[in-house]
Amino acid sequence: IQRESGEHAETLYAAWCEGRTGYPIVDAAMAQLNQTGYMHNRLRMVAGSFLVKHLGLDWRWGERYFATHLNDFDLSANNGGWQWVA
Repeated sequence: IQRESGEHAETLYAAWCEGRTGYPIVDAAMAQLNQTGYMHNRLRMVAGSFLVKHLGLDWRWGERYFATHLNDFDLSANNGGWQWVA
């Protein structure tokens, strides 16, 4: 997978964070996270896989975002999940 970088990567990342990807399930998952601080485990996988596999962004960007937004953040579970989708 080719990794995105620079301004284009930042634009893709912002759209993902804000739930503006154009993919309803990803956008709903990110809206849930941003509005409630929670996201179902399966949606975490969907959103993470989308960031890494579809947008071509570094998994660590998503890991950091989840770490700061999840009410139930757990370091080992979060990092393990992100490494798994990457």
